[in-house]
Amino acid sequence: MKSYRRKDDITTAKLDALFTLFVVKKGTYLNLNSTSSMIWEFLESKLTLKDLKKRILDIYDVDNDTLENDLRSFLNEAEKMCIIDIYE
Repeated sequence: MKSYRRKDDITTAKLDALFTLFVVKKGTYLNLNSTSSMIWEFLESKLTLKDLKKRILDIYDVDNDTLENDLRSFLNEAEKMCIIDIYE
Protein backbone atom coordinates (compact mmCIF):
# COMPACT_ATOMS: atom_id res chain seq x y z
CA MET A 1 0.00 0.00 0.00
CA LYS A 2 1.31 3.40 -0.95
CA SER A 3 2.10 5.97 1.69
CA TYR A 4 2.84 9.65 1.33
CA ARG A 5 4.96 12.21 3.11
CA ARG A 6 5.84 15.79 2.34
CA LYS A 7 9.37 16.39 1.10
CA ASP A 8 11.82 17.73 3.64
CA ASP A 9 13.37 20.21 1.20
CA ILE A 10 10.20 22.26 0.70
CA THR A 11 10.37 25.64 2.39
CA THR A 12 7.10 26.44 4.13
CA ALA A 13 5.56 29.43 5.84
CA LYS A 14 2.32 29.32 7.80
CA LEU A 15 0.10 32.33 8.32
CA ASP A 16 -3.36 32.10 9.86
CA ALA A 17 -3.44 28.28 9.41
CA LEU A 18 -2.62 28.53 5.68
CA PHE A 19 0.64 27.35 4.18
CA THR A 20 2.71 28.88 1.43
CA LEU A 21 5.29 26.54 -0.06
CA PHE A 22 8.44 27.42 -1.96
CA VAL A 23 9.43 24.64 -4.33
CA VAL A 24 13.14 25.25 -4.88
CA LYS A 25 13.49 22.72 -7.73
CA LYS A 26 10.75 24.46 -9.70
CA GLY A 27 11.39 27.99 -8.44
CA THR A 28 7.70 28.46 -7.65
CA TYR A 29 5.48 29.38 -4.75
CA LEU A 30 2.27 27.54 -3.93
CA ASN A 31 -0.44 29.00 -1.72
CA LEU A 32 -2.53 26.26 -0.14
CA ASN A 33 -6.16 26.70 0.82
CA SER A 34 -7.39 25.61 4.24
CA THR A 35 -8.10 22.01 3.25
CA SER A 36 -4.81 21.58 1.41
CA SER A 37 -3.00 23.18 4.35
CA MET A 38 -4.58 20.66 6.71
CA ILE A 39 -3.49 17.77 4.47
CA TRP A 40 -0.01 19.26 4.20
CA GLU A 41 0.22 19.38 7.97
CA PHE A 42 -0.89 15.73 8.24
CA LEU A 43 1.78 14.72 5.73
CA GLU A 44 4.52 15.71 8.15
CA SER A 45 4.54 11.99 8.92
CA LYS A 46 4.21 9.14 6.44
CA LEU A 47 0.52 8.25 5.91
CA THR A 48 -1.52 6.05 3.61
CA LEU A 49 -4.59 7.28 1.77
CA LYS A 50 -6.67 5.37 4.33
CA ASP A 51 -4.88 7.18 7.20
CA LEU A 52 -5.52 10.57 5.58
CA LYS A 53 -9.19 9.76 5.03
CA LYS A 54 -9.63 8.71 8.66
CA ARG A 55 -8.02 11.89 9.98
CA ILE A 56 -10.23 14.09 7.84
CA LEU A 57 -13.39 12.08 8.59
CA ASP A 58 -12.62 12.51 12.29
CA ILE A 59 -12.92 16.27 11.75
CA TYR A 60 -15.47 16.70 8.93
CA ASP A 61 -18.68 15.01 7.93
CA VAL A 62 -18.01 14.41 4.26
CA ASP A 63 -18.99 11.79 1.71
CA ASN A 64 -16.38 9.02 1.65
CA ASP A 65 -16.19 8.76 -2.17
CA THR A 66 -15.94 12.51 -2.62
CA LEU A 67 -13.20 12.68 -0.01
CA GLU A 68 -11.23 9.87 -1.62
CA ASN A 69 -11.47 11.48 -5.07
CA ASP A 70 -10.40 14.85 -3.70
CA LEU A 71 -7.49 13.32 -1.78
CA ARG A 72 -6.31 11.41 -4.86
CA SER A 73 -6.50 14.62 -6.87
CA PHE A 74 -4.46 16.51 -4.24
CA LEU A 75 -1.86 13.74 -4.04
CA ASN A 76 -1.55 13.52 -7.84
CA GLU A 77 -1.02 17.28 -8.11
CA ALA A 78 1.43 17.21 -5.19
CA GLU A 79 3.39 14.47 -6.97
CA LYS A 80 3.49 16.52 -10.20
CA MET A 81 4.74 19.54 -8.23
CA CYS A 82 7.43 17.36 -6.58
CA ILE A 83 6.35 18.32 -3.05
CA ILE A 84 5.65 14.82 -1.67
CA ASP A 85 7.48 11.52 -1.48
CA ILE A 86 5.60 8.35 -2.33
CA TYR A 87 6.55 5.04 -0.75
CA GLU A 88 5.48 1.65 -2.12
